[in-house]
Amino acid sequence: MSRTSGLDVRGSAPERGAAAARLRQASAAAALLDHPLAVVRWLHDALAAEGAASHPGDLLSPGTLIPLRAVRPGLACTRSTTGSARDRRRLGSR
Repeated sequence: MSRTSGLDVRGSAPERGAAAARLRQASAAAALLDHPLAVVRWLHDALAAEGAASHPGDLLSPGTLIPLRAVRPGLACTRSTTGSARDRRRLGSR
């Protein structure tokens, strides 16, 4: 059993400000760096506990370890995931 087993983030109160953002980023990095597969196992178990299931072939995006940025209309974003197509969009457009 990994150190991330039993981690429950539901009901976590959102915090604001740069210090809180650094804390959240460090916490996420620590959870992922324990071992990336530990996160996958935790997510699988958490979904199963809620009555949801993961299936072979499901795609998982565990998130990012870079700081969050404010989203504004007109901002360009590029998403790329290993094994899938690149997607570039301008926010606020369809």
